Amino acid sequence: MGSQHNDRAISRRQLLKVLAVAGLAVGGGSVLASGCSTPAAPATPAKTEAAGKPDVDAAKKEGVISLYTSLDTAILDGILNPFKQKYGIDVKYYRAGARDVATKVLTEWDAKTYNVDVLDVSDVPTLAVMKGRDMLVPYKHAAWDAYLDSRKEKDGYWCWDRLTQVIIGYNTNAIKGADIPTGWGDLADPKYMNKLVTQEPSASTLRIYTVVTNLPDGWAWLEKVGKNRPKFVQTVQVMNTMNETGEVPVSIFQNDNISARSRDSGKPTQIVFPKEGLPTEPGGLAFMKNAKAPNAARLLIDWWLGDEGQKANVAGYKYSPRLDMAPPKGAPPLKDLKLWEEDNATLEKSLNEISDKINKAMTAK
Repeated sequence: MGSQHNDRAISRRQLLKVLAVAGLAVGGGSVLASGCSTPAAPATPAKTEAAGKPDVDAAKKEGVISLYTSLDTAILDGILNPFKQKYGIDVKYYRAGARDVATKVLTEWDAKTYNVDVLDVSDVPTLAVMKGRDMLVPYKHAAWDAYLDSRKEKDGYWCWDRLTQVIIGYNTNAIKGADIPTGWGDLADPKYMNKLVTQEPSASTLRIYTVVTNLPDGWAWLEKVGKNRPKFVQTVQVMNTMNETGEVPVSIFQNDNISARSRDSGKPTQIVFPKEGLPTEPGGLAFMKNAKAPNAARLLIDWWLGDEGQKANVAGYKYSPRLDMAPPKGAPPLKDLKLWEEDNATLEKSLNEISDKINKAMTAK
């Protein structure tokens, strides 16, 4: 299996339908972005012993690790290449949007096709589902103590490996002075008519819902944003391209790392970390049961969550969940940001109702 690149994303609603078909709809349990979770009641899983430290010699003999990931390839290669050079172990990865990755893993598991050794996905609730299905092996990696309890599953089934901050991006040639937004509230101003771009609401429901529920009169605010006629696109990358060209000068519910990389490559773009607060999205790293390269897989997890991997993560403009790591270039320290945790439990319980309400507000005339 070679490296594959696929930016096509399916919606959270579509993923939940896949989970429901498998009897895994997670709305029956509370799954929070804290890293600790109570999944929907599963069938009693078989006992699985926690994995011990990797045998480096055995890892080198295994030779190749299979990784499924939703991480941006520019960051991913910065993490994997030094690992390959140090240990001489290759990493073949499948890369797609988080929902596509989750769907692929679940579909293969149901077919008893075990192709993946390590899973990295920016959808922590999905990891709770997989834990409930006995698809993961607990592994307390070498840097376990460097992570806050809120940023790792208590028994070792996964650990956060990165944080994506949901921000506002803009074109510095088109948006200047008093027109530069300072927070979410500003986007309701009619002066942003036809100047906003975002993903299709179904692809960013959780982000939008998190902002709405943390702002005073959030639903009324969203209707005003909708009246400014935002343009809808499929990916954050397309949003950023429109910012770079000025075609649509302000992107909302955007990834901080995408905008930061654009800015530092010389494009006329800049980031706003909204003054009211902002959603933070964790990515989680897990060791898969039935891994074909178990020692190599654990060695990669140790590397990724250790000092080398996390420094490479930060160099790629992703915040590390570790407090001892510096922020990305040009970004404020994590402690200076007001971060909003995403309420997965409520969303999953009332997904259709909330999605429809968001769509109606954002397409208001």
